[in-house]
Amino acid sequence: MKKFYIYILMLALAVSATAQNTYFAPSLSTGIGGLRVNRDCPYNYNKGIGSFLGFDIINYFYEGHGLQFGVNVGHSGGIIHEWTRSFPGVGTQSFVAADGTVSQQDVHYTLKPSKFSEQYDFWNVGIPISYTYKYKEFFMSAGVEFIIPLSLKATNSVKGIDMYLGPEIPDMGIVLDDPISIGDIDDYFAVTELYSRNGTNNYAEPSFVDFIMEAGVWMPLSEKADLLLSVFLDYAPKKVKLEGGSSFVEMTPSSIEYNTLMHSDAITSLRFFNIGIRLKLAFGAKWNDPCIK
Repeated sequence: MKKFYIYILMLALAVSATAQNTYFAPSLSTGIGGLRVNRDCPYNYNKGIGSFLGFDIINYFYEGHGLQFGVNVGHSGGIIHEWTRSFPGVGTQSFVAADGTVSQQDVHYTLKPSKFSEQYDFWNVGIPISYTYKYKEFFMSAGVEFIIPLSLKATNSVKGIDMYLGPEIPDMGIVLDDPISIGDIDDYFAVTELYSRNGTNNYAEPSFVDFIMEAGVWMPLSEKADLLLSVFLDYAPKKVKLEGGSSFVEMTPSSIEYNTLMHSDAITSLRFFNIGIRLKLAFGAKWNDPCIK
């Protein structure tokens, strides 16, 4: 895939060298989207707000047909909000037998917070390459973009936590009709690094090649500058598979450890998705072909 992008970039540079109408366009984009999780996720997942700063080179080489490529830096994400919902946990618990013997048994726990949230923050660099067409003041473009991840973090906040033993104690073959209250435990807040460029803690690597589409209008500002207002869509057809299997809560008689829901079976895949509004300020040559004015 990297070689493919190198070839496309070389082609774009070759076209740029022969293009008669070249524009340099810094851009600002914002919209709804970010990271989409699998549809069967049982939790209340909300898409975040994506914001991107970019710079494009737009080359029109024949009667409104052109090629644009560039780079952008963006932040997006999503959040899971839950109130008064139960979360499963696993761990061990000490039990005292009738003869006084103490044993450690594997047990299931139930965590009931009054408020829970897990927010995802994803920073990335994008390298878009697309075909573009302009007719009078209208334009459209379509292409692909290679998403290079910079960081992915999860911020957990759990408040008003009641912990219950049960519903199962597997080692003893017991299923409780009503989980046994253990009592209140401390509120929890933590930031977990799910991906980093330095190679540590790389639980998830959200690298995507996504489809990009854009359509809008050119609005002249001066002889050498135009404002481009458009709507855009970025969509990654490929899901990133995640390693699941961990429980949200793991406990021992002396400690409690939280995981992110990204580490659990609830979230099994990620997609990159954004839809919103884009502003570009294009500087460069004015159209000199009367057929495409």
